Amino acid sequence: MTHDITTILILFGVGLVAGTINVIAGGGSMITLPVLILLGLPPNVANGTNRVVILVQNTGATWSFHRLGLVSVPWLRLALAPALVGVAFGT
Repeated sequence: MTHDITTILILFGVGLVAGTINVIAGGGSMITLPVLILLGLPPNVANGTNRVVILVQNTGATWSFHRLGLVSVPWLRLALAPALVGVAFGT
């Protein structure tokens, strides 16, 4: 993958659009994955790169919800165990 100014601008623009879509409804990966592959990344590397971005975005959203008091800690404690079981089976 080259790092010329055109590639950087494409990635920046796609990142803005996909981030906006993810905040509104989700599904920004339908844009980012094909673009990363078209720009020359192998599909497995593009998927891994996309997952890192999703992790960062979700961490930021979770922190914002917590900071604004929108996270119910008692509910979170109740939901944690089933969520971890789901994660274990899902992987």
